Amino acid sequence: MALPGSARAGSDAPAPVPQTGNAELEAYIGKELQSLWAKQQLGQVQMLQLEPLNQFPPRNVDGMIAFFVAGVAGPQAGLYEFKGGVWSKL
Repeated sequence: MALPGSARAGSDAPAPVPQTGNAELEAYIGKELQSLWAKQQLGQVQMLQLEPLNQFPPRNVDGMIAFFVAGVAGPQAGLYEFKGGVWSKL
């Protein structure tokens, strides 16, 4: 289960869009998600913007990368990776 505001980059294709009763909206969302997934798979994503976090996520798993404000994961703001039970600055 993904955390609110989080995304998991990987090889899995997007899950089916939940049924909302609005087939047109479901088709649009499904098409957009497939397009984003395909671009990520082909290396066509040029930028990733991370929202600065002022606290640790509730669940930390190896491989997570987050942008923390100064004083949360270390003395400096920046990108940190969670590995082996600790957050380390990249």
